[in-house]
Amino acid sequence: SITGQELLDDFRRGGMLPLATIFIMVTPEASYAKVAEAAESMLDGYLLKPFTAARLQERIAQARQRKVALQEIYQLIEDQSFIQAARLCLTRFNERAPYWNFAARIGAELLLRLARFEMAQKLYEAMLTAEPAPWARLGLARVQLEMGQPHKAKPLLEALLIEESNYADAYDNLARTLMELGQFEEALNAYQRSTELTPSSIARLQRHGMLAFYLGDKEKAIELLESSVRLGLGSKMFDGQTLTLLGIARFEIDEPKQLQQFLLCFSLSELLLVNKTRRTKTLRLLKQRQKLL
Repeated sequence: SITGQELLDDFRRGGMLPLATIFIMVTPEASYAKVAEAAESMLDGYLLKPFTAARLQERIAQARQRKVALQEIYQLIEDQSFIQAARLCLTRFNERAPYWNFAARIGAELLLRLARFEMAQKLYEAMLTAEPAPWARLGLARVQLEMGQPHKAKPLLEALLIEESNYADAYDNLARTLMELGQFEEALNAYQRSTELTPSSIARLQRHGMLAFYLGDKEKAIELLESSVRLGLGSKMFDGQTLTLLGIARFEIDEPKQLQQFLLCFSLSELLLVNKTRRTKTLRLLKQRQKLL
């Protein structure tokens, strides 16, 4: 069954959870990995069982106080006024106003979305100076990746994962980086690690399964894609192309060459969220890889 952490990740990846929503996880797990993972996902609260009603009420009140303080920023984002929202985040960060670290993270994400890469990089660097955080280190690597410099993103991600070996988002970005570099087998290993960490994440299962399919590991692809079907067939996160690839993988091994090329072109755009130039390059590399199968 899907965990609260994985549910939150999928909601946010699918843009289905308004920023003003309060999300508190209740769990019996107190391991460092789980607590760190929750912190990286910007949960509003993390309660260990058993807990009292007063404790829950306290956590909700704390979360609501933060939401109210950042309400103007959230509203601008809901209105798609991203530039204005980013400016407010920068102002709160520079003034060290309440919840400045939360504002910095939101602002950096907005700057990435707006393709203001140099500004995003400066904000991540300033955040690391003020309060070192794994998400800021990941952000620096994401900036390099978005700027079309995967060779610079790779060492940043590898260094981060040495210290934060359970950071699933970092493995996702490493996989994407390796794919941009044409290192598909290594990318598959990175996806393997991220799905091991979050085995009920629909999006990760699908990406991992798709790449396994393209690299010719049909048995692995079937395992992963069937898991995503069981978990997410009714979810907004579910990609219908999963069913197509799953059917072909089962139909398998001597499928017509024309059908193979159609599937490659049809599904790759969903596997890689990259710009057109880099997508074309990756498509060419994958086609070359398939000729070797």
